[in-house]
Amino acid sequence: MSVVLFAIALIIMAIFNKITGVEIVFYTALSILTFVAFGVDKYKAKYNKLRVPESTLHIYSLLGGWPGALVGQRLFRHKTLKQPFKKRLHISIFLNLMCFAGYLIFLHV
Repeated sequence: MSVVLFAIALIIMAIFNKITGVEIVFYTALSILTFVAFGVDKYKAKYNKLRVPESTLHIYSLLGGWPGALVGQRLFRHKTLKQPFKKRLHISIFLNLMCFAGYLIFLHV
């Protein structure tokens, strides 16, 4: 739900020229990258292969890939029970949104 609301907010901001298409492309590309990373990590976990480091998943989320992380978590049923990971993911989402809000304020001051 939060991913859909964020996507709607981005589209509305673009319609009213509050952001350019660059921000939408940025979030979309990072979300796809993060989603794929979650899928690859789930696959590797299933077959006992070398995993994608959790720090990589968190960095991708922090940089803006958190919508893909949330979708990947749900779709792949991956990293949903591990509380330290979930807490860090939520912190990275919060930090990313605060940075994005700061960017919007700086952009329009």
